[in-house]
Amino acid sequence: MSSSILSLEEQQDQDEEDLYWTSVCLIGIATIGKGSDWEEFRDLVREGIPVMYRNKIWQEVSGALDMRQPGYYKELLSRQKLETCQWWSDIEMDLHRTFPTNVLFSPGGQGIEKLKNVLLAYKDYFTQQLLSPQADQRVLRELVQEIMPRLAAHFQEMHVDLTAVTFSWFLTLFTDSLPVETLLRVWDVFFVEGMLVVFKVALAILWMNEKEIIKCRNGAAVYCYMKQMTLSMHQADKLLKVAFVTLKSYIHPDKIEAKRQRHHRSVRQELLQEQQQRQQQKLLRMKTYTPASPP
Repeated sequence: MSSSILSLEEQQDQDEEDLYWTSVCLIGIATIGKGSDWEEFRDLVREGIPVMYRNKIWQEVSGALDMRQPGYYKELLSRQKLETCQWWSDIEMDLHRTFPTNVLFSPGGQGIEKLKNVLLAYKDYFTQQLLSPQADQRVLRELVQEIMPRLAAHFQEMHVDLTAVTFSWFLTLFTDSLPVETLLRVWDVFFVEGMLVVFKVALAILWMNEKEIIKCRNGAAVYCYMKQMTLSMHQADKLLKVAFVTLKSYIHPDKIEAKRQRHHRSVRQELLQEQQQRQQQKLLRMKTYTPASPP
């Protein structure tokens, strides 16, 4: 009897949740506001957006619906020529590290060609300097030092550069590291809550694997373990609970944003100095260059 009642209650909860998502898609997210209604929406997103609503919700919360211009993508793509694309080597690398375990993105898969077109159309967004990812890696290292000092000390003792593993997490939004079902759950929250989610998930991954990482007794073992540890993270609920509940008291959005701004300024200044040094070296070589005498 109790199990029947429980199943009826669960079904009622599911029906109410389905009704909620249906209403959200019909009336639009912009009408939710920023009070308790928004918190309810955010909490439901953290539990996972139903597949049938994901496309609509992602487009709306990301602003894609408002920015859509019919025909613009085809126009961009028609302008591009693969043979003259200076970023082709970067694009090619992205093609083969996106969803590496997904059959659609395996060599010859349908996804490869579609992704190539998207990256080619928007190639102007590529930059060799990657200022933001560089700055964010410095922020992440600071956070690991503050939240997981034993792990940070172990990295230092083993001469492990955390960025060698986590840079791609930020650059690809975990595309090449998390199982697809977990990845989509992370993206659900990312589209709603923004870049802070990437820091929270990255820290959650490290938190959940801290003990095993510390067991590694040399740098090679650490790198080997960390390259593989995310591939088996199929329990999205567990990962997101650590990110948003367990680590909640450690992660302060305002402080992270302040760190990001500080490191952005530092990286920008360093890149500017490097550029100036290269220009000075180039001028010096030109001044000291002596053309060969004719025979």
